[in-house]
Amino acid sequence: MMNGPGRSFSLGPVPRLSRREILAAATVAAAVPSAIVAATQRTPSLADFGGVGNGIADNYEAFRRALAAIGPSGTLYIPPGNFKLHDDHASRGAPPLTLIDGQKLLGEPGRSILSVSRRKLSAFYGLAIAGGGIRIEGIEFRCDSARAGWTAAVAITGNSRDTIFRQTAFVGQGGRSGHYGVLPIGADLDHFTMEQCRFQRLDFGFLRQTSDTANYQYLSFIDCTGADCTEVIEINAPGLLFVETRA
Repeated sequence: MMNGPGRSFSLGPVPRLSRREILAAATVAAAVPSAIVAATQRTPSLADFGGVGNGIADNYEAFRRALAAIGPSGTLYIPPGNFKLHDDHASRGAPPLTLIDGQKLLGEPGRSILSVSRRKLSAFYGLAIAGGGIRIEGIEFRCDSARAGWTAAVAITGNSRDTIFRQTAFVGQGGRSGHYGVLPIGADLDHFTMEQCRFQRLDFGFLRQTSDTANYQYLSFIDCTGADCTEVIEINAPGLLFVETRA
């Protein structure tokens, strides 16, 4: 049997299997897909902690319990549905929902929706990032605001390294000011990647403000698209080491 150009290896003597052994091996092989499905189903889901994706109920408490339960480096599955995050908790002084080192949010593109709803405050963000190795994939964030001010789907509030957004959408309402996809707030970014992300009807998809003095290096925006945005990517960083944008 060949193993690359000009290379070969020998399997040695091939053992003779009985009919019983062959049937046993086939049974094990048939069970493998079911085992894989079961392992996927064991990933904690937001619904396990009381999340309701009806587009109305506030999911702050469910999210808070879920992030505490999975801990650092844990994975949380966002099932299909529209899960609202209201600013009611923030208006009462509750801490923001924050992803920490190594945590992952995984959803189904176009079906797993987190709606950030600002009804009381002049400024609000749905999720915060404060740590490294964070991954968000397959989630659609929607900014839903009925009053003047600004709303960000995700704010980066702590220094972050090796953070990845993949197949993630950020959608605003259009015609309103102050809708942002990702908004760093005084945080250093190192090896930050957004891949196959979509920005639509926003003021800014990714905005680094002029007043922000944090350090940025090795930012990548790969196969990202934008429509009906004032700016898809706005980075005011004269000392930025490297930015890659690739379609």
